[in-house]
Amino acid sequence: YIPRYMLGTQCNLYHKAYSFPLLPIDIDYIECQACIGGCIGGALTVENHYIARVKMRRLSEKMGFQSSVDIKKVLEQFDKGYFSFEEKILPKSSLKLDDDLVEAIRKMELLEKTVKDLPGLDCGSCGSPTCRSLAEDIVKGQANEADCIFRLRDKVKHLAAEMFDLAQKMPPTMETQDNGE
Repeated sequence: YIPRYMLGTQCNLYHKAYSFPLLPIDIDYIECQACIGGCIGGALTVENHYIARVKMRRLSEKMGFQSSVDIKKVLEQFDKGYFSFEEKILPKSSLKLDDDLVEAIRKMELLEKTVKDLPGLDCGSCGSPTCRSLAEDIVKGQANEADCIFRLRDKVKHLAAEMFDLAQKMPPTMETQDNGE
């Protein structure tokens, strides 16, 4: 059983393949290993993934890890065609920026400019796997630059400086009142 809250997250779900029929019907795609090394290698982990992997291995050895998957049952289901997929998988035009060629070229130029403006760290904190894919989403109108935490931080810093400058300026009428005139 895969809990509903885990769907759409970057989790290592390959060992739960036998329970996919329990998933809701409206799911188009499941990324079973989004992060290299599973969750241990994910962008939001706080420890070096090599150290985390060693710790996880030692912990599982210490606790006597045993898989909850019944291998015989999985093999039986495989032999019965349980994991077969007979529908043809049609590609989605994810790389297409626009139907109009002129507009697509304009968007491509904007995409390149946006990629240069982003930090290029590919941290994934915006929800996109790379800065380039975030730039594609921005150009398509599916995201904005503030989704990048580094760009958002720069905007907040700029706004704070602007507010400080505005707070330092007093209207001329208030300046004369402060001087007692």
